[in-house]
Amino acid sequence: MDRIILHIDMDSFFASVEQAVNPHLKGKPVIVGGRPDKKRTIVCAASYEAKQFGIESGMPSWQAYKLCPGAVFIPADTARYLSTSEGISGLLKYYTNKVEEASIDEFYMDLSNMSLNEAIGVLKEIKEKIKRTFGITCSIGIAPNKMLSKLASKLSKPDGLLVIQKEDIPFLLENLPIEKIAGIGPNIKERLNNLSVYTCGELSKFPRDLLIRYFGIYGGWLYNASRGEDSSPVLTESSDIQKSIGHSITVAKDLYAKEEISAYLLMLSEMVGFRLRKGNLLARIIRITIRYKDLGTFSKQKTLFNPINSTFDIYKNALYLFSYIKLKAPVRLLGVSLTSLIKDSCQGILFEKEKGLTRLSKVIDSINERFGEFTITYAKTLTI
Repeated sequence: MDRIILHIDMDSFFASVEQAVNPHLKGKPVIVGGRPDKKRTIVCAASYEAKQFGIESGMPSWQAYKLCPGAVFIPADTARYLSTSEGISGLLKYYTNKVEEASIDEFYMDLSNMSLNEAIGVLKEIKEKIKRTFGITCSIGIAPNKMLSKLASKLSKPDGLLVIQKEDIPFLLENLPIEKIAGIGPNIKERLNNLSVYTCGELSKFPRDLLIRYFGIYGGWLYNASRGEDSSPVLTESSDIQKSIGHSITVAKDLYAKEEISAYLLMLSEMVGFRLRKGNLLARIIRITIRYKDLGTFSKQKTLFNPINSTFDIYKNALYLFSYIKLKAPVRLLGVSLTSLIKDSCQGILFEKEKGLTRLSKVIDSINERFGEFTITYAKTLTI
């Protein structure tokens, strides 16, 4: 039996959440995370109204301001976004426990136990509930596998729903530009173009061995992707204590500068730290993940002498790991994850300094939850 896999992708998530909470922002170009008066800040997210001016995530704030002087700049409220994301996740798990939280604003669902018509009915219900409950929209793709379901949600943006059935795949992919497939970045696109390959149909005519010769192991993935084949499962978390907590952000604009990347690492550190502290957890292992624009992925991790959950400690260790990575190409995705989790009883922390940082982070959490993220933050991060 063919699988029925869903990809649910929130539309301009951070900005849409802000517009939902603050009705006076609706219809206005909203930029989240940047400050036009600070040269070294960057855009973390932009509303669709802002995107119409050419503003993208990862863009320097001064450049965004130049493109749209009338844009509304607001600080990122990660606690609010996490709360909304968790609410959406809970809503999805009402229908099935086969839910994968791919990122803060992307989810996969496996509804293979339903008929296609039943699944479509569920999707329409989910879209309506998300809009009614959270005041935001999402785009949903439904297909026989994860890769195609993500393609479907991408093609249906914004606020769409697209179904790709097995019999649709050859026709859909024949003239589809290769860059539409998640996993084919500008560098790979250029290399394929140099081989006179511009569409998935043209790519599918290449022998697998030849693609592997040109692209290594990645060539095998290209061979399968050009045919719409993907066997990866929907990954779920079933243990009582989470095995890991992580967040990743895919940016629309290449990241080159250390200042830009460290700004995202700060935001991600605060996201994962907030979830750790909310779950009363500590982490013994920290990992950062970098995906280059050609979609090569690299991770580096560190086992910690003392378990942590303060934003400062997470950020400090993320920067330490990043300092040992020699960037090979522009960055398109950054992730921070924490594993080897234990319950926080405060007995595992050996030094008063670490205890103080944890208490400080929890106080900051409560203040920022009420007044907005970065209302209070660490002085060390203000130069970012």
